[in-house]
Amino acid sequence: MGRKEEIMTSYGFEVTCKKNLIEIIASKYGETYAIGDLHVVWFSKTLQNTKAVIVDNGKNDRYYECTLNGEKGEIYYDLYEKKHHVVMKDDVRHVND
Repeated sequence: MGRKEEIMTSYGFEVTCKKNLIEIIASKYGETYAIGDLHVVWFSKTLQNTKAVIVDNGKNDRYYECTLNGEKGEIYYDLYEKKHHVVMKDDVRHVND
């Protein structure tokens, strides 16, 4: 028989992502967060893959994407920062920085 496959629940994935993000944020930005400071705003599970978009309660305009590659058993973390907010209305472009 093959190796025993571990199945990560949605909740387990969320907690794992948040715990790892706390370490990543502290290392990269020198900021301290608790699990309750991070919030899932989007979540998807398709077949063996899972993805979550997480924001923090800071005023830094960052969000974080966690992706579980279920085939490889790896979680990828991408950090994004909002640079521009563009509004298109009535064919008039408004850029808010």
